[in-house]
Amino acid sequence: MDGPITGMIRQMASDEAYAVEAIWAASPGASQWSAHDVLHLSRSGTRIWVAQERGQIVGAAALRSAGDEAEIINLGVYPTSRRRGFGRELLNAAISDARHAGAVRVFLEVRESNHGAQAFYRRLGFDEIGRRRAYYRDPAEDALVLSLSVQKPPT
Repeated sequence: MDGPITGMIRQMASDEAYAVEAIWAASPGASQWSAHDVLHLSRSGTRIWVAQERGQIVGAAALRSAGDEAEIINLGVYPTSRRRGFGRELLNAAISDARHAGAVRVFLEVRESNHGAQAFYRRLGFDEIGRRRAYYRDPAEDALVLSLSVQKPPT
């Protein structure tokens, strides 16, 4: 780890769509969406968080919710900002928002070959619950489906 996180996590502003596009372009495991796609998603109810450090956007995560389920649909951090906690904090912000919106379970897909991401998600409590055959292209590859229970504890 290069050092502790020193930035902040917040909702994306619409004029930051190009910065988010660049982050995901620099993250080979992330879905590659244009700034236009990012804006369309955010205007269609997908919540997008950014990690900001020293005035620069260094990471981004996207989550969509439906009923009592939510899905992390993208996550990426600039290579020079990785292993400093930004990915974890982005994911925690998305999970917290999902829980607040009434989700009891959060899902995500990860490439079968992306062992680093799998280990990251498992450290945060995600479990493998399935597989989507030939889910990814360029190259074609299966996705592992991971899930995390976020049900509010009984009061």
